[in-house]
Amino acid sequence: MKEKSFYHGCTVGVMAAFFIFFIYLLFSMPEEGATRRQSEAKKEISPVPVMETGKKDDYTLRYEKVSYDDLAGFKNDNFAKAYPALLKSCDKILSSPRDRLVKKVYWDQACKALENIKLVTDATVRNVITKYYDPFLVYDKNGETVGLFTGYYSAGINASYRKTEKYKYPVYKLPADALTLNADAFADCSHCVYTVRVKDGKIVPYYTTADIMKNNTISDKDVLLWADNPIDVMLMHIQGSGIAVMPDKKEIKINYAGNNGYGFVGIGWILKSLGLLENGKGSMPDVKEWLEKNSLQAEELILRNPRYIFFKEAVNNEGPIGSLGVELTPERSLAVDNRYIKLGSFIWLVTKDADGNKIEKLVTAQDTGAAIKGEIRGDFYFGYGDRAFHQAGRMRSKGSYYLLLPKEKLL
Repeated sequence: MKEKSFYHGCTVGVMAAFFIFFIYLLFSMPEEGATRRQSEAKKEISPVPVMETGKKDDYTLRYEKVSYDDLAGFKNDNFAKAYPALLKSCDKILSSPRDRLVKKVYWDQACKALENIKLVTDATVRNVITKYYDPFLVYDKNGETVGLFTGYYSAGINASYRKTEKYKYPVYKLPADALTLNADAFADCSHCVYTVRVKDGKIVPYYTTADIMKNNTISDKDVLLWADNPIDVMLMHIQGSGIAVMPDKKEIKINYAGNNGYGFVGIGWILKSLGLLENGKGSMPDVKEWLEKNSLQAEELILRNPRYIFFKEAVNNEGPIGSLGVELTPERSLAVDNRYIKLGSFIWLVTKDADGNKIEKLVTAQDTGAAIKGEIRGDFYFGYGDRAFHQAGRMRSKGSYYLLLPKEKLL
C-alpha cells in the first residue's frame, strides 16, 4: 500500500536519522516464524530478485521450472471455478505498467488469452493455462519447498448504527488524526511505514489497543458501527474484514481501512503463554470458546495485543477487498508475503485443510497479512459462515506452492 510521507519540524539530517531510530525502537516487534521442514539434501536454486525493497533488505525468491505432471492433483481441479478469481487478478495486471518476474508483454498476452475465452469450462480454461503459463516450484532461502499454510475467513458481527444498551462496543473507522509516516524518506530503511499522531507539535506513536478501548482516546464521531459482542469484534480485527448483521437482518460488508501501526500479538498465543488453554487446544474455535466462557477476563486479555484495526463500509457492498484491491473469492484467494510473491500471481497450491483433506488447486495471490511472512507462507481464504470459521480457525498445515508464470515468448 503506497502512502504519502508525513513529517514536521525537523530539517537537519542528523535529527531526522535520530527520530527514525527512535520510532523504529518503539514499533519493532518480532514476527512469529513459520515452521519449516529441515531436509538432509539442499538444492542450490538461483535467486531471482522479486522487487526493489531498499538497500538493507534482500527479498529474493528462488524457484525452479517443473512439469505440470509434477503438480499434485493438477488433473483433478475444476479450472472453471478458479476463472472469476483469475480474471480479477488479470484486470489488475493489465492495468499495471510493471513487470512481475516476467516482462509485462508476456503477462498481457496470457491474461488477454484468458479474457478472450468465450465458453468457460474446465477444459477451455485449463488449455489456456497450460498453453500460456509454465509452473515453477518455489524454494525458501534454505532450499526447502515446504512452508506453513493457515486459513482465514470473513468474520460476522451483530451491529447497529446507533449506540444502545445492547449495541455498545465500537467498530472504528480510520480517525482523521491517524497519520502515516513513511520513514524511507528520511533514512536507509525499507518498508518502514508507521501510523503516528501529532501531540503538542511533536510526532508520537498512535494509540495502542489499550489506549483506544480502555481510555476512550478516539471520539464517538469516528465510530462506524456499534456491535453487541466484543469477542466478535476482536475476531473481525484478526481477519481484517467482516459482515455486520443489522437489527433489520440486512447484511453490510465491512472492509479493512487501516491500523494503528503496532505489531500483532495473537490472542491464542496470549492464552497459551498464561497457561489458560488445555494441551492440544489452540485453534480459533478453542480460543473463542474460552473467551466466551471467561468474558470478563477476556476483555482485559484482548488489550494485550497492541495492534488495532480500523474499518470502512464496503462500496456497493463488495468485500472483503484484499490488498490487490479486488473482492476475494472463497477457496481461490490466497494471502501471501508480497515482498516475495507479487500480488496477482497465479499459484498452484498443495496443502491440506484442518481435517486432512487435500487442497490441491489453482489460486491467486490477492491479499497480505501481518502474520504472513516468508517465501513459502500462505493464508487460504475460506469465505463467510460457520463452516468457514471452523475450517479457517483450525488450519495450520504444511504445504508447497508453484508459481504459474507466463511463457516468455509470443504465441
